[in-house]
Amino acid sequence: MAKDRNSSHSATSDGLRTLAEERLKKNNVFDQAAALSPTSSPVEMIRLIHELQIHQVELEMQQEELARTRMELEESLGKYTELYDFAPTPYVTLGRDTVILEANLAATKLLYVDRSRLQGMRFKQFIVPEDYKVIDAMLDNIFTNRVAGNCELRLLANAPHPTTSKTQPSRSGRPVRLEAAVSDSEYACRIIISDITPQKAAEEGLRKSERITDHIEEVVVVADGKGVITNVSPISEAMFGFPCDEVIGHSFIDYMAEDDVPDALKVLNETLLNKTAKQVVKFKLKRKNGSVFDSEIHLLYYQDEEQIGFVCLIWDITEQKNAENELQRLNRALKATNSCNLALIHATDEMQLLQTICSIMVDIGGYRMAWIGYAEHDKAKSIRPVAQAGFEQGYLKLSSFSWADVPLGQGPTGTAIRTAQPFSISDIQKDPKFEPWRHEASKRGYASIQCLPMKMGNEVFGAITIYSELKNDCNAEETKLLTALADNLAYGITMLRNRKAKQQAVDELKQSEERFRKLFEGHASIMLIIDPDTGAIIDANPSAEVFYGWSIQDIRRMHIQDINTQPSETVKNNLETLKSSKQNKFLVSHRRANGTTREVEIVSNLISIEGKELIYSIINDITERKQQEHALKKSEERFRTLFESHCAVMMLLDPDTGNIIDANSAASKFYGWSIEKLRTMKIQQITTVPPEEVKSTMEKIQASKQNEFLFRHKKEDGSVHNVEVFSTPVISD
Repeated sequence: MAKDRNSSHSATSDGLRTLAEERLKKNNVFDQAAALSPTSSPVEMIRLIHELQIHQVELEMQQEELARTRMELEESLGKYTELYDFAPTPYVTLGRDTVILEANLAATKLLYVDRSRLQGMRFKQFIVPEDYKVIDAMLDNIFTNRVAGNCELRLLANAPHPTTSKTQPSRSGRPVRLEAAVSDSEYACRIIISDITPQKAAEEGLRKSERITDHIEEVVVVADGKGVITNVSPISEAMFGFPCDEVIGHSFIDYMAEDDVPDALKVLNETLLNKTAKQVVKFKLKRKNGSVFDSEIHLLYYQDEEQIGFVCLIWDITEQKNAENELQRLNRALKATNSCNLALIHATDEMQLLQTICSIMVDIGGYRMAWIGYAEHDKAKSIRPVAQAGFEQGYLKLSSFSWADVPLGQGPTGTAIRTAQPFSISDIQKDPKFEPWRHEASKRGYASIQCLPMKMGNEVFGAITIYSELKNDCNAEETKLLTALADNLAYGITMLRNRKAKQQAVDELKQSEERFRKLFEGHASIMLIIDPDTGAIIDANPSAEVFYGWSIQDIRRMHIQDINTQPSETVKNNLETLKSSKQNKFLVSHRRANGTTREVEIVSNLISIEGKELIYSIINDITERKQQEHALKKSEERFRTLFESHCAVMMLLDPDTGNIIDANSAASKFYGWSIEKLRTMKIQQITTVPPEEVKSTMEKIQASKQNEFLFRHKKEDGSVHNVEVFSTPVISD
């Protein structure tokens, strides 16, 4: 700066001097200098001091400017160093003899050598010997003519160790492109290293494809960067139907299905922009006849000296796609079947199970709609929908279904129920029997239908009908899986119904037992429940407690042999007789707690409680009745003795018929007939009055209006005698 200022007074120096003078005035330097002036001429002394002070200030300002500039340069250098070191592209600085002066981290990674060791090594150590002349020629041109340059060469597969003769593996062994630029120094140049392995592979593939296109057995299409087809293999004509010369010059997109064009354009553009070495994509392509087929395309990027483009290897995967679709359908049906089986395991309600099955067929099976109908046994043999899921939109309400052999019974559901066989329609638009439902089904996007009958034993009680939005969306394997599902569903419904019926029976039994318990405990009759095998008393009601005098708990610990006065063997025989249902009524004597015995009549029946056969006995105390019967018997004996031995003529008559029920010896002696004969006769055969009078006489006797009469009676010998009759009504068994 001093040298420049002494040699010329530039605009910058003048400005700097002006700033120095302003700073000097501000600091009052003139006054201080005047105070210190020596004996020399004051004017000269002041001027000299003033110049020195201004020069000093200029130097200080220059020093400040240099410090600021240095900081900016250091900051800029740091940013440059960071960008240089961490750049993803390998950078090196080479001398004329390929000595590596500098290298960034990407370069060290490419060459597999630490940066501290890499500096000072020759770049030729990493190049195949055949390419030495290539880099020498490039560097000679750069350093001689001071111009940029580039070349392509190959790196060694193994990089040498910087301090030993051994080699170590590296990620190199690939073709690279060197882009060189002149450095500020005349002894160095900066180089960018680009890995061009993918491009070389594509170019090599393109060259090979061009050589073997005429002989290749695969469909190969070559297109330029605009997608225009430049070459095709002859076999492509068999796939597309177009002659090769008719295809060349057209855009590759012209042969794509319309729905796939946007995605195809995106893939092709990405391939060209990103120079993607290889992509595998699947699109639908068009044939000359307008048909569309599924294809798998292996897309390769290539680049040569003249242009860029891509190579397509194309395979027709229609059969594979069909197999995949079929597998997907089977997997779909299998998942739905498994889910339905799981629902069957946990089902507790029939209607809820049916709804769950329909939902699974739609949500997991992927079908458009599913419904379940039960066959009604009414006059029309109608089918009643009980559950549905999916896109139904009122279809079931607007449609009528029947399983009768009538037009409305020719649909899939009616046919499946009527024939007890699975039934399907692959295309509802072509089946004439589906005419009654076609309009509403088409509005809802149904294309194919399959229906599976549900059987309970040999009887079909319903069917599950499944609708798909695709034509031909069922095959034998899928139908087999769905048939198994319908069978499992029918079995599950049967089990639920049996379980419900069993539970209902249990509830009814419980109610019956409850009623029996109330009847047993609240009945006035004496009741016992006895084990027929042992005679143990299982239970007794409160009436038994009152009658016998023991508590119910004590009676439950007793045996019937403890109460019955008969010998144990007789009691055992009675129990066996009751078990064989030969007799259920017995007259025996029972002991009571107070030591007395009572005559009882036992009426018993076998009952089953919790699977155990027991005897249910009702015991009636007939002690008083027995006593009355005994007294009556004695009275009858006395009457019989009086009747038979009395000297008066006595007869017993039936007032309704006049039949002689009995007669005593005096009557036999009087009338002349034996007692046996008299018992076969009527009073009308003895009396001489008309039958009407006999009947009137009987009514008077019954009404107790008159009991004394005069009649004329005939005897066996034919004689007739006047008799006086005294009569009274009696009750006889």
